[in-house]
Amino acid sequence: MEISNKKKSLPAPIRIVLLCVQHLCAAFMVVVLVNIILSIGIVGKGVHGGSDYYSLNPFEKANSFVESSTFYDIFQGYTRKAVLDTVISAQFGTTGEIDGSTDIDIVEYANRKNGLVENSKLSLTYKLDDLLKWGLYGFSYEAVNIENLEDVFTFFPEMEKQYSDLTYMKAFELLYTAAAENGIQFNTYFTNTEEHSAIALFLPIERYKPTEGTSMKTCADNLFDYFYLIEQLECTVKDLSINFDTYQSIHNDLDMDKTNFRYCIELYGEKEEVYRFTNFDLKSDSLDYLTKNSGPVYFIWNRNSIAYDTNMPSEMYEVISDIFVEYEYALGENVKVYLSVDGNFQSPDAFKMGLEKFTVAKDIWLYISLAILCAIIWIVLFLYLSVMTGRKKVDGNTQIVLRWFDYVPTEIAATIAGLVGVLIFYVYLEVKESFGDFMSWYTYENDEQMILGFAIVAGALSVLFTFFWYSMLRRFRARTIFKHSIICRFLIWIYKGIKKVVCAVKVQIQYIYNNSSDASKVIWPIILLMLLHFIVVPVGGVLVVEGFDYGNGELILGLFVYGVLFVIDAFVAMAVLKNKVNRTEIVRHIERIAQGEMDIRLKEEDYKGENLKLAQSVNNIGNGIKTAVETSMKDERMKADLITNVSHDIKTPLTSIINYVDLLKREQIETEPVKGYIEVLDAKSQRLKQLTDDLVEASKISSGNIVLHMERINLAELLKQSVGEFSEKFESKRLTIVENYGEGEHLIYADSRRMWRVIENLFNNVYKYALEGTRVYVDITLNEFGEKKQVLLSIKNISSTQLNIRPDELTERFVRGDDSRTTEGSGLGLSIAKSLVVAQGGTLNIILDGDLFKIVILFDESIQNPLN
Repeated sequence: MEISNKKKSLPAPIRIVLLCVQHLCAAFMVVVLVNIILSIGIVGKGVHGGSDYYSLNPFEKANSFVESSTFYDIFQGYTRKAVLDTVISAQFGTTGEIDGSTDIDIVEYANRKNGLVENSKLSLTYKLDDLLKWGLYGFSYEAVNIENLEDVFTFFPEMEKQYSDLTYMKAFELLYTAAAENGIQFNTYFTNTEEHSAIALFLPIERYKPTEGTSMKTCADNLFDYFYLIEQLECTVKDLSINFDTYQSIHNDLDMDKTNFRYCIELYGEKEEVYRFTNFDLKSDSLDYLTKNSGPVYFIWNRNSIAYDTNMPSEMYEVISDIFVEYEYALGENVKVYLSVDGNFQSPDAFKMGLEKFTVAKDIWLYISLAILCAIIWIVLFLYLSVMTGRKKVDGNTQIVLRWFDYVPTEIAATIAGLVGVLIFYVYLEVKESFGDFMSWYTYENDEQMILGFAIVAGALSVLFTFFWYSMLRRFRARTIFKHSIICRFLIWIYKGIKKVVCAVKVQIQYIYNNSSDASKVIWPIILLMLLHFIVVPVGGVLVVEGFDYGNGELILGLFVYGVLFVIDAFVAMAVLKNKVNRTEIVRHIERIAQGEMDIRLKEEDYKGENLKLAQSVNNIGNGIKTAVETSMKDERMKADLITNVSHDIKTPLTSIINYVDLLKREQIETEPVKGYIEVLDAKSQRLKQLTDDLVEASKISSGNIVLHMERINLAELLKQSVGEFSEKFESKRLTIVENYGEGEHLIYADSRRMWRVIENLFNNVYKYALEGTRVYVDITLNEFGEKKQVLLSIKNISSTQLNIRPDELTERFVRGDDSRTTEGSGLGLSIAKSLVVAQGGTLNIILDGDLFKIVILFDESIQNPLN
C-alpha cells in the first residue's frame, strides 16, 4: 500500500538497533526495580526454621544504619529470641544446656501460665528425657471396654474400695463424666446381651513410668484424678516437644559465631542462687564485654530495681519491658539483663545484612532515576516505532510493507497472542508460588540468578508485546486486518461458490434460450408428465379410498386410472431406454473409429430423430477419415516414388563422375592446386552417393518396400568385423574401442546385410560426433527374464558437442545433434538404423546423460530358426 512520499521510512538496520535498545531498556528497568526491592528487605532466621522479615525505609533521615528504626526492630527481634531461649533453657536445666535428668512436674508445667498449680493437690513427676522421648515417639492408645461392674473394678480397683455399694449404671455414669470432663476419647454402645450402655475408653499406654510410682494409676486417688493426670501428661509432652524444637532452632541461631547480638540474662533463685544464660563464654569474658564500650548500642537493666542503662532511645525500654512481662511466669521479677550488638558486624546475620543494604539504600534516588529514564526511553521508542513500523522506501515511494507474521490470519494471530499471555500468567503464578509472598524474596540466596531471570522475562515480555502490537499496526495501516482474517476468507469462499452456481445457472438458461427449439422437445414432455402425475395420482387415490368405503365402482375406476398411468410411464421408460441404447451404440462406434476402424457403418434405418442425425454424422466422419488416410498414403507413395526415381536418375551421372574422378586419381597428378581439386571432387561425390543411398533406403523403409532375408547370425562376430573395418577411421581421431562380448555365442534372428548397415551407421555416427582422444565402449550382454533370453548391444561414447536435444528427436529424419552442421551427415543415419532394427523385430533406444551418448539395441536370442 503506497502512502505519501513525504512520509519518512526507517531503514532496517536502524530499526533493529532501536528495537534492541527498547528491549534492553525494559530488561534494565526491571533489574533496577528488583535491586531496589532487594535493597530494602532484610531477612533473619526466625523460630522453628522460619524467617523474620524487616524492611528498610530508604527515605528515613538516618545518618547510619544504627540510627535507623530497622536496626531497633532487629534488636527487638533478637531480644525476644534471647528471652525465649532463656525461658526454655530454664525448663531444661539451670546451666543453659539440656539436662535430661531434670524432674518435670507435669501438673505444674501444664498449668505454668494460668496460675492453677497453687490450688492443685495433684503432683506427678517425670524425667525430662522420658517426656522428650515420649513426644518424639508419640502416644500409643489401647481400648478398654467396660460392659459390667466386674470390668469397672478390674480396670480401677480403688473404685471398689471407695464405692462398695456402687451399681453398674452409677459406675458407668462416673466413667462417662470423668472422661468427658478431662478430654478422654471414648465411645458408648449397647451390649449384645443386656439392654444397657457400655463404654470403650481409649487410654494412652504408659511408655515411661513416673518417678513417684510404677504406674500413673497408682498415683491417683480416684477416677477423676487419673483422667486429669492423663490430660496433663499429654499437654506437657506436647508443650515440651514444641519448646524443644524452638530451643534447638533459637539456641543455634544465637551462637556467638552466627550473630552479632550478645546477651546475658541472670535469674536469681529463692536462696540468691544466680543462673546465667548467655551466648558468650563468661570464663574468658566478663560482663564488661557487654557494656557501652563494646558495641554501638547496649541495654543493661535490673528489673527488680527498675533501673536501666542504655544509649538507645527511651522507647526501647518499654518494648523490652513488655517482652519480659510476657514471660514473667517463667523468669519472675528478679532478673538482670545485659544486651548489646558487636559494632564490628563480623557475623552473618540480619544486622550485617541490614548494614550492607542500608549502604545501597542511601542511593535509592539514583536507582529510581535510572528506572524512570529506562521507562521514558522505552515509551519514546515504543511511540516512535509504532509510527514508523511498516514503512519502507520502494522505488522512491514510501509504502506499507507487511512482514511474514502479518500474513497469518488475524484470528490465529490473536489466539497466539492470547496463548502467550496465558503462558506468561502461568509462569507468573509459578514464580509467585515459588517465592511465596513479597517479603520472601529477601530469602532468595542467589540474587544474581533471580535478577538475571527477571531481566530475561522482562526482555521477553517486551519483545512479545511489541511483536504483536507492531504487527497489528501494520495490518491496520495496510487495511488487511479483515482481509487477512479467516472470516473474510470464509465469506470470499462462500461468495465465489455462489458466483459459480449463479454463473452455471446463467449458462444453462442462456443455453436453453439459444436452443429453445431443442430444449422445448425435452422440457415440455417432462413438464406434461409431471402435471399428469400431479393430477392423476391424487384423483386415483381418492377414488380407491372412496371405493373401499362406498362400493366397487369407484375402486375399479381408481385402479383403471392407475393402470393407464402405469402404461404411459412404461411407454416413456421404453422410449428413454431405447434412446439410451442408441446413444451407447453411437458412442461405441465413435470409439472404434478413433481406434482406426474406418470401414464400419451404422444402420441408419434403426435410428430416428436426433439419433438418426448423429448416426449419419458418425458414418460421414468415418468416410471422411478413410478418404483422408487414403489420400495421405497416396501422397506418401508418390513422395517415395519421386525420391526413388530422382535418386535413380542422379545415380547414373553420379556414377560417371565417380568413375572419372577415380581415373584422375590413377594419373597420380601431383600438381597443386589440381591435386586438391581432385580430392574435393572425390570426397563430395562420395558424400552425394551416400546421401542418395540413404534417401533410397529411407524411402523403401517408410513405404514398406524393403525385403528382409532373415537368418540366424552371430552378433558378436558381426561386431568384430565392423570394428576391424572402422579401426583406421577411429585411429585417425584417437578413439579407443573397448570391446566386451562376454562368453559364448550371441545368436539373433535377423538380416545380416541390414544389420551390417545398422552397425555401419552407428559407427559412422561415433566417428563423426565422438570427442577425440576418448574411449568408445562396445558391450554385448545376455539378459534373462525367466525362460526368455535377450541379446543386448550397447555402444557408448562421449560427445564432442553439447547435446541440447531429446533422445527421441535424434531418431527422426534429417535431425542431427550438431546444430552448427560442421560435420558431414545427412541426418538419416540413426533414423535408418532404428527403422531397420524395428523391421527385424528388435528395439533401438538412445540414452543421454550429460555428454554421454549411449545406444542400446535389444533382440531376442535365437536358439533355432523360428520358421522351422
